[in-house]
Amino acid sequence: MGQINDQHYIAFCEELKAYVDEHGHFPPKHTKLLHKIKYTRKKINQGVLEDWKKELFLSIADSRKNASVSDD
Repeated sequence: MGQINDQHYIAFCEELKAYVDEHGHFPPKHTKLLHKIKYTRKKINQGVLEDWKKELFLSIADSRKNASVSDD
């Protein structure tokens, strides 16, 4: 996990988590952070994102205040 891309992904997730913790939602349109979120979702949908990266991103996405919660 010492590759530079992994370090950049971890930095992105830390920045995203800080934003979500402060605001309770993903950033608005036309921001660099939202562009990275869309790219990550694209890679998840294509099935090419590494599992640990997918789990890290989805845990942040689930922590949003307006994230949908499944009915029990």
